[in-house]
Amino acid sequence: MRIRGVLLGAAAATSVAAAAPLQGQEASLLLGGIHTAYADSLSGTAATIGARLRLQTTGVWTQLEGFATRFTTGGWATQGAGGLLLLQGLSPHVAVGLRADGSANSIEDGPWSAIGSGGPYVVASTNGWIAAAGATVGGVRTIDFVTSSLVTGVARLTHMSGSWTVDLRASSSWADSIRFFDGLAGLTYTDPHVTISATGGIRTGDLGDDPWVQGQLEWRIIPYLGLELAVGTYPADLTGFTSGFFASAGFRVGTRRLGVPKERDVSVRRLGEERTEATFLVRDATDVAIAGEWNAWTPMPLARIDGSHWRATLPLGPGAYRFALVLDGDRWVVPRGVPVLPDDFGGEVGLLMIGGEVR
Repeated sequence: MRIRGVLLGAAAATSVAAAAPLQGQEASLLLGGIHTAYADSLSGTAATIGARLRLQTTGVWTQLEGFATRFTTGGWATQGAGGLLLLQGLSPHVAVGLRADGSANSIEDGPWSAIGSGGPYVVASTNGWIAAAGATVGGVRTIDFVTSSLVTGVARLTHMSGSWTVDLRASSSWADSIRFFDGLAGLTYTDPHVTISATGGIRTGDLGDDPWVQGQLEWRIIPYLGLELAVGTYPADLTGFTSGFFASAGFRVGTRRLGVPKERDVSVRRLGEERTEATFLVRDATDVAIAGEWNAWTPMPLARIDGSHWRATLPLGPGAYRFALVLDGDRWVVPRGVPVLPDDFGGEVGLLMIGGEVR
């Protein structure tokens, strides 16, 4: 059984920025409820418990998650999903690698379905835009006990600017005699406390012509605790379920600290309308650079001003800018004292906040 929405999550991330992924990990638990309705299959209200494990190091991103759902009318449904992405940078703007993802769903004393695929991937970035393309080969097992091969080609274009992210995707899939096309457009707003996203798309071809729309809200109430809400529709899929509707709500408790820590390793000082001096405390590096959306994520060296402080004058006026520090040419980190945000490609970036006063 496939239940959509934030409570059960996506199978895996599909790409990362061409810049090397930041190091990080997450282990979280979600408790909540969901109401779902399928046009010809199943409907009901259920309580849900789930867990997510995510690990990210330079060039490697992986995620595993599983959920169990108990319907008020009786009976259990379970879902598991996982993803792996390996990337090797060819230049500051281009990376190539392999991606694989899959998921499995089952209903107590009922049918189960699964889908999985893997293949090559390429990512390129410039001037705040990130483009990715790839092809995967795999297989699918439907709830009707039919297995078939699966081939998919996908292209993705993303633009990140401050707290806003625009995401455009297109893919074509073939599973034996079934062919269909997906188009998607999404807009996401993220700050240290809230993430709001709205996504819409259409699926056309042998599975029907089903438009769909989804909205999600994550409110980070305190560090380690967040409220997640989602509502929307979804199209018919290859595993055999028809189009339907869902609404979900739940609390997520995790080990990944959200928000701004008390310690600060960052200070900024406005020098002019479009000039800002930024100073960072970094103790364990011999070379430090800064990369951000304003320079197409190309590392720019910082000047060492003493044993542990590094400084640069940036061409930035008031606002919020996504960035990361690059230590010794290969370690991408977010310093303490700035909000930590998802980069919408499986990693994290910092948010450099610049005020309006010139000092």
